[in-house]
Amino acid sequence: MAITNYRRFYAILRYMPPLYSRDEQKQQLALQYTNGRTDSLREMTAKEYNAMCNDLERDLGTKEIRRKKRSCCLKLMQQLGKDTTNWAIVDEYCLNPRIAGKVFRELTNDELDALERKLRAIKHKQDKKSSINQ
Repeated sequence: MAITNYRRFYAILRYMPPLYSRDEQKQQLALQYTNGRTDSLREMTAKEYNAMCNDLERDLGTKEIRRKKRSCCLKLMQQLGKDTTNWAIVDEYCLNPRIAGKVFRELTNDELDALERKLRAIKHKQDKKSSINQ
């Protein structure tokens, strides 16, 4: 199966220290993971592409960062009374344009940061309201 969406690679590339231009970095990585066969992502096999992305994620720790951000957001949603064991409920909540505007699994790290800020603001407002009513 050929890779047609390179979003995963470009998301990882954003976290890499810029040693040289992003285009040159992409070409160097493609050359490295294809053993010099090509410098193009499109000409990489799915196996080569996935190996490259897996290695980069492990080396940069991006998977762990993403996992922590997602966990934080889910915990905040849970504190707001959302059933986070049901992905349909989580996705429905996140789809609201005032919350995130897309399903939870598609949120980038930056969008997860924005979601965390919104959820904390909602929780703060809810806590403040409940303390007044007591």
